[in-house]
This record gives sequence, structure tokens and C-alpha cells, in this order.
Amino acid sequence: AALAPMAGAAFGGFGAFVVHRLARPLIGPSFAIAPALLYALDMNLVQNQSTLTAEAHDRLMALLQVLPHVKNLLVADVLRQLDTNVAEIFETCTPAYELELNVVGRFLDDDPALYCPIILDNPDTISVLTAFRSVLEECIAMAEAKDLQRFTERYKRLREFFGPFAAEGRK
Repeated sequence: AALAPMAGAAFGGFGAFVVHRLARPLIGPSFAIAPALLYALDMNLVQNQSTLTAEAHDRLMALLQVLPHVKNLLVADVLRQLDTNVAEIFETCTPAYELELNVVGRFLDDDPALYCPIILDNPDTISVLTAFRSVLEECIAMAEAKDLQRFTERYKRLREFFGPFAAEGRK
């Protein structure tokens, strides 16, 4: 299987993993760093380095990039569909929600040519979006039924699933 080397924090969050499926021709804004070039770098400068198969890379990028980018798109589109005054939202939100909205704004302030291939070309996008839709439908059902018990049980299960990472957001 093809291997996808990845660079960590030393590269500002960018890595040698932008291309989906390494065998795919390079088109548009996509780029890759060949494994030999990456390993020629001073690997002591690269934190959290790992090597993945192309399939594992695509799944990871679907979770790390596709899911958050689509979430940003959905938040912005829901606010638009509900004819929301974005300035009013920013004026009244807490700092935590301001951070979330700033991430949405940062996403929208970028070039769609960057995000379109990330979202649309990843072979795992459909499975991630299908899971997203399923969870959303369950949330709608809980809200329609005002099922506090089911919501609370789900919330606690998810907090347990996140483990110690749940508390990281408070630091």
C-alpha cells in the first residue's frame, strides 16, 4: 500500500498529506511532499510524525478536515436561512461561542478552491456526511419529543467517549 508521511506542529499544522490517495494526479491547489524529501528534512523538528496508508490517511482527513469544514458551512448556511443578523450574534455571544463563530468566519474568508477538493474529493466524505445526517436526525427526534433522558444519556456517553479530551476545552 502507498504510504502518506505526515508532518506535525513544526509545519504550522500543514503536512505532507494534502493529496487524497497518493496515486491520484496532482490537480489544482493540491500538493504533496515525496517521502524521500520528507525524510531528508531534519526529523527532529517534526513533532507527532507518523506514516499512514493512503486509505487510513483519507479517513483521518475526512474526520479532521471534512467534518469540521462541513460543520462550518452548515452553521453559516443555517444562520443565513434563518435570516440571522450576524453582527447581533457576535455582540451577544459568550467568548466560547465567539471562538466558534470566528472559526466559521475564518473558513468563509478563505478561498473555496481550497476547501472544495478537500471536501468533495475525499473518498470518505460520503460516509462521514451520512453519519452526520444520521446523528442530526436523531437530534431532531430528541428535540421533537423533548426527550431529556435520551439526550442526557447520549451526552454522558459522548463525554465518556471523549475521555480526558473533554476537559481539554476548559484549559
